[in-house]
Amino acid sequence: MSTLFISHSSHDASAAREMAAWLQQQGHHSFFLDFDPELGIPPGRDWEAELYRHLRACQALIVLCSESAMASCWCLAELSHARALGKRIFPVRIAPCTLRPQLAELQVIDLTREPGLGYERLGRELTSVFDWDRSRPPYPGLMAFQEVDAAIFFGRDAEIQQSMDRLHQLRDFGGPRLLLFLGASGSGKSSLVRAGLMPRLRAVPDAWTVIGPIRPRDRPLDELAVQVERGLAAAGVDVGTRPPLATLAEADPGALSELQQALRRHPGRAHSTLVLVIDQLEELLSSSAQAEQFMRIVRPVLQDTSAPVLCIATLRSDFLGALQEHPAWRDLSLVPVTVEPLSVEGFSAVIEGPAELAGLELEPGLVRAMVADTATQDALPLLAFTLRELWETGGADGRLTLAEYRDRLGGLHGSVAKAAEAVLAAAAPSREQRRALRAALFDLVRLDEEGRFTRQVVPWETLPAASHSLLERFVQARLLIAGSDHGVRTLEVAHEALFRVWRRLNRWLEANRGALRTRDALRRAASEWEAAGRPGELLVHRGSRLDGALALTTAASFALDDTETRYLQACRRRERLKRGWITAAWASLLSAVVGLTWLAWSLHQQERVTRQGLADLHWANAVSARDRDARPLKASHHFMQVAELALDPQRAASAYWAGTWPGGGLRLAGAADLGPALMMADFEAGGGALRLWSGDGTRQAWSWDDAAAMPALSAGRHWIQTFSPGGERWADSTGRRNISNLEVLHGTITRLGR
Repeated sequence: MSTLFISHSSHDASAAREMAAWLQQQGHHSFFLDFDPELGIPPGRDWEAELYRHLRACQALIVLCSESAMASCWCLAELSHARALGKRIFPVRIAPCTLRPQLAELQVIDLTREPGLGYERLGRELTSVFDWDRSRPPYPGLMAFQEVDAAIFFGRDAEIQQSMDRLHQLRDFGGPRLLLFLGASGSGKSSLVRAGLMPRLRAVPDAWTVIGPIRPRDRPLDELAVQVERGLAAAGVDVGTRPPLATLAEADPGALSELQQALRRHPGRAHSTLVLVIDQLEELLSSSAQAEQFMRIVRPVLQDTSAPVLCIATLRSDFLGALQEHPAWRDLSLVPVTVEPLSVEGFSAVIEGPAELAGLELEPGLVRAMVADTATQDALPLLAFTLRELWETGGADGRLTLAEYRDRLGGLHGSVAKAAEAVLAAAAPSREQRRALRAALFDLVRLDEEGRFTRQVVPWETLPAASHSLLERFVQARLLIAGSDHGVRTLEVAHEALFRVWRRLNRWLEANRGALRTRDALRRAASEWEAAGRPGELLVHRGSRLDGALALTTAASFALDDTETRYLQACRRRERLKRGWITAAWASLLSAVVGLTWLAWSLHQQERVTRQGLADLHWANAVSARDRDARPLKASHHFMQVAELALDPQRAASAYWAGTWPGGGLRLAGAADLGPALMMADFEAGGGALRLWSGDGTRQAWSWDDAAAMPALSAGRHWIQTFSPGGERWADSTGRRNISNLEVLHGTITRLGR
């Protein structure tokens, strides 16, 4: 179908041909002229039906006004039908005439007096009328509308007009240089800017020079340079007059001002305003080197409220807080434009507008049913995808039916999930391919600050090779988008709604939410470390955080790139070195503790030996003072010193007892050393003689009182002790002992007396 419909009388055929030639010169190649052999009605067709079919599909009606046209019933029917359909109508007076009442209330373009000014005015009016590339689908699906889709972009007429008015106001009277479109994911803000504003700005090159859209991703400075290059080429600026693009690469703050000055020196752009279009501004809210360099270039013109430069950007509304807190953006003035959800009329226009343009018939009740299903989250992207699927599967006959929508696609809510599951079912992947697909899909998602799943662009070559065939199928199903970034093939999810409505993928993501957060933190840290030249202070993963990141290296669902792997290896080396230092420090500390402990033990043992020696000395002095010198007071003093110093409690008690009674009790009467051969001794019944047993089993009697020579005994090994019946005499063959205040030596029989 054609974009413009030329309504004319058959008497004005030459004027109609002249209008068609002018339209083609202005770049409008899609128009309907009934008698034109290529653009008119083919032979054999129903003339009236074809006229009305083209009227339904066109965007605007150009009425060539003359007396014969005003008297024509066909021209009246065409005008009435266009008015009933709500089409834009441009009355063009080609000869003096009295206009019909339906046209008299409209602004008339007069070609009879000053044709040049008339055609110029008509050209300005037609800047909002765009040709539709019929090689493109009328419904683009999950992907955002592009500039070439301006003809099929419906439902946002009021927002487009308000935004254009605001841009003209900022251009003419100054003010903030940033027009920021805010909306939730799936609100259509990117499509509004790309298909609603950019084509209308480009249509007036003497007023606007558009650079973009710039999609920052992870290399915003490189993307800016590429889009500037393309914008200059589209503006027809010769290479010799271009400002050196090296100033962009060097992040020269005056680069954009130099660019604007060069553009204004170019013929036809002396009053042109430079417009930078940034899509998904949230990708610039990072601390990467390229993001900082990008802002170093853009900030000077955004701060100058009178600069002939404007910036149009889209931002997810949940990132507005992060924008206001970001050091590079928080002090910049901006004009916010909130992209609200579509109204019921807007949803209807999204369905019916492209259908009319493409000549599709919609079954009665279909639009009502689809609009009723839009009362849900992600309504707009789900509707866009469903319309594309509906057109792909049922549009061959030019008719879209309710049965196809509900039964074949599963309605608005089931279309995306059903398409994804259909891809898997058709591919019949192996277990290894399923694991690889899951790992690839994990690479295409990241978590934002609020924990929501958002899409990200990744190079194709970094995705698991085993997943490539499956990913190609998802690209063909328009669930994934294959693109190119500086000559490198890339992949991304067509829309974030896929993370929410495809239950299989949503379960995978929720089950691995913690690992995804760990992976995202690792990616940011590794990227910053690599960009800064791999300094040690940016190795921020350590301890349990490093353990969590290392666990990803063995997880089948996550694949790390070379930068991330090198970063983790550096963190592990640093951690090993740190642990070595800690181990060495602990070893040194332990050695010091052991040394101090040994020293303390040695000092303690030395103290014990010293105390024991002093106790022995005092014991000997006490016994000598009591038994030899008959000085009980002195003996008591020494016994008390023994009680204080003795390590053995029994000896201390004996010393205390001896010191308490220094003048009475037992005393040493004598000692006979019989040597170690003494095995046993016992007093006889009378208590005067001892019976001795030697080691060889022999025994003999010996009397202490007789002062007989000490008997010779064979070697023995047992100890004995015994007392006389009265308890006054005692014998012992043991080793050194303290008994009754006397020190007894091995093999010695001690004689005690009063």
